[in-house]
Amino acid sequence: MTAKRHKRIASSRRRHLRNAALGHPATASGFIVLIAAFFTMWIVILRCFGEDDPYHWVLKHLETGNYAIGQIEAFRQHNDGKLPEGLDAVGFKNGGIENQYYIQLPSEGFAYDLEYIKLDDTSYVLAFDGDIWGRGQYVSTVGHWNAYSTEYNSLTNDYTIDNTEGEGAAKVYLNEFEIAGWYDGLEAQLSALIADRKGRREQYVLHIIERDSAERIAYARAQTGCDDSVCRSYFNCLLTTFDPAQQPEHDYFRDFLGYLMLDGKVCFIVDNSTFHQSSIVCRARKGRLFDVDSKSASSARKRCWFIDIDRHYEGSMMLKGTWPAK
Repeated sequence: MTAKRHKRIASSRRRHLRNAALGHPATASGFIVLIAAFFTMWIVILRCFGEDDPYHWVLKHLETGNYAIGQIEAFRQHNDGKLPEGLDAVGFKNGGIENQYYIQLPSEGFAYDLEYIKLDDTSYVLAFDGDIWGRGQYVSTVGHWNAYSTEYNSLTNDYTIDNTEGEGAAKVYLNEFEIAGWYDGLEAQLSALIADRKGRREQYVLHIIERDSAERIAYARAQTGCDDSVCRSYFNCLLTTFDPAQQPEHDYFRDFLGYLMLDGKVCFIVDNSTFHQSSIVCRARKGRLFDVDSKSASSARKRCWFIDIDRHYEGSMMLKGTWPAK
């Protein structure tokens, strides 16, 4: 599976992220405003610079999320344990997208968007997603945040995970994705690859990668261990079996974008491409809670399909080979 790219961080930064995730209040420093207009201008400027930083962006979302959790729990206490259907019931503005709300701390002049998903009458998920900047998720039955922020790596021209909090969460909520638009025929083609494996208790992973990337072959070797002509052929997707019992270190929250349903089987999505605007998957309206500790799916041995998908025109798919070869 995808190799973890987590980096250990300085204790001070990790402590700040942990305090935000656990709901510890930040200490506000006071100052005397000599020239109100002048200082207001600089506060806005410094704030803009500070928020152009994944770490502070995630930190603010955690603080805002804790404030929202307080309002949700207060609502629950005053309504016989029932949760609000939406956060507009506790005074937050709907963002125009299903389940998305703009939430503003009392001491802030800026609102942050978070997603509220009511799972049932007593449990919910609060989440935010900054794409390459970081993500955060709070599952009420777990009781703490799972979050990370990123750092730009100028050598690889990529964002790598820099700050983490809440590792080892027992449950993770993932959004369901679907293949639509130009690529609406691909789901049947992908399903056909695993159709002959009926009866096997398996889950799968669709790895979306770059066709011309210098790291493409190395990535395939890491997933399969093979180094034959198929591994060195052109491809931009790998479909592999996934066995949580054999990969207990795999991180659902940080490594999986979401999941597809192929031939009735769960297929997780790892998107390592940089062309997200031309991704073959788009988010559906559904999602589900996964038990990270569950060993319900198992695979007799790993299988991999090397796939080349035309992501720009017709969405056609070519199977370049399999590993191990049939």
